[in-house]
Amino acid sequence: MAYRQRRFSMFLRRPFKEITQNTSVPHPDLFKTLGIGSNDTQRGNADLPTIGECAVHLELLEVFRNLRIQIIQSKELVRVFRLDSSRLWISKHRRETKRTEKWHRFVSLAVERFQVWIRAAEKQLERDGNNKTLILPPAASITADPLVSLTDTISETQSTPDQPNQEKHPSISPENEALLHNVLRQMKFIDQMHDCLWISYPDAEDILETARKRYNNFVELFRLHPGVMLVPTLDIDLVWHTHLCSAARYREFMMVRVGRFINHDDKLGKGALDDGFDRTKELYEELESRGGA
Repeated sequence: MAYRQRRFSMFLRRPFKEITQNTSVPHPDLFKTLGIGSNDTQRGNADLPTIGECAVHLELLEVFRNLRIQIIQSKELVRVFRLDSSRLWISKHRRETKRTEKWHRFVSLAVERFQVWIRAAEKQLERDGNNKTLILPPAASITADPLVSLTDTISETQSTPDQPNQEKHPSISPENEALLHNVLRQMKFIDQMHDCLWISYPDAEDILETARKRYNNFVELFRLHPGVMLVPTLDIDLVWHTHLCSAARYREFMMVRVGRFINHDDKLGKGALDDGFDRTKELYEELESRGGA
């Protein structure tokens, strides 16, 4: 609790209410804005992510976190990946634990399979004349038990009739390596969102609405201060990540609101982030003192 309040107090000056019992399941009203536009009428605000979209994003991040826990705790994957005898393949500079390697290998396979799916989806769209056809990835087959599907897939690729015990490590193609590391870096953000537990707060709707307003001010800083590196707080970053999930909508919003596309760079070092955060805090408080965006 102290960690969350300390991070928030830099921008947000109100104490968070303590979590009470029976609040682990979000209230249905938290998702009531799904599928409807925002009621905001200020400049560009109608295209901000809604409270419901931010709440769904938090729930999705919890799914990813739980999936990672299931993968790294799986004893079956130790056998499937042959971690007892194989060398670690993901790191060139240091050895990773078996738990970490299981997750890295799982994500590597997921990236490769995603690329196969997206290429097939693009071909389907071309055949359909680029109509906005909904093409879903084959996720339903692994939703019930992802480990069963994963084990079957790896077993098929690692064994042949002639060489049943031949080790074959997963490899990542150069064009997919950036996507792999992008996914792995997102786990830090996922853990931060889990630690905050906003989705379980009795005033979760107020928290997310405040985050939306603060994100709106944050975006205004990009317009007012081009060239300045701006670093968000965790609540602002949640809305930013949610906005990025709708790529076309995000691009259009930024072009109209800021006049240029704003990239979300998560590869900056701690020193640059600390300096950027201090500068952002000053600019944000100055904007807020004038009434905000």
